[in-house]
Amino acid sequence: MLEPDWIEAARSGQFEMLPASMDWNSSAYLAQLVNGYEVSLDLGWGELSTLAVRMNEAQRQTGRWDGSAVQLWLCLFYEHRRYRHSGYPPEGDNLARLERLCSALLGALHTADAKERATFVSHMDRR
Repeated sequence: MLEPDWIEAARSGQFEMLPASMDWNSSAYLAQLVNGYEVSLDLGWGELSTLAVRMNEAQRQTGRWDGSAVQLWLCLFYEHRRYRHSGYPPEGDNLARLERLCSALLGALHTADAKERATFVSHMDRR
């Protein structure tokens, strides 16, 4: 499967080159650029599942995805892994909720500061 053109820009931290919008399916490319399990541990947040569950609960209560660009990215990584392991794609309200996660992440990445960009670049897959 061919990667989108913007993947190389993302690998170098040029997040302004990311598309203005992204759906759940195309967000898999972005989600898989990092190993969220390792990044969560490296950054001192513990097990990724703990972070992702907390973010999901907050989203369900408020209707918004809140967190730093790094946290949102890790949550996207986790959700893609979770659905891949379940064998079923998200549907209905769950799909709509995850599409909002994609939008929140893109917004956070487009405005990410130099420190967040450096964090991503240092943890990205270098194929």
